[in-house]
Amino acid sequence: FEARTQLEADGYRVRIVALERRPFRVFVDRAGKAQATMELDGRPARLRSVYLTLDEGGLFPDVRYIDVFGTEMASGRPLHERIVP
Repeated sequence: FEARTQLEADGYRVRIVALERRPFRVFVDRAGKAQATMELDGRPARLRSVYLTLDEGGLFPDVRYIDVFGTEMASGRPLHERIVP
């Protein structure tokens, strides 16, 4: 996959081509741990995992959908969103 990064004051803004409209932030928190955050289901969330489902029937694979899993930052509640590009 292709990704574009933009340096910000406290980390990076990352855009994956398959999720162009849904950027996420990557930064190091106060404890020195790398974090990735984005909005999931309209709520700020810490990312846990991202899975792409591909259609490999042609010359180049096409992304059918993307399952994004995270934890809501305010409540700690697990979140999941399926994104169809």
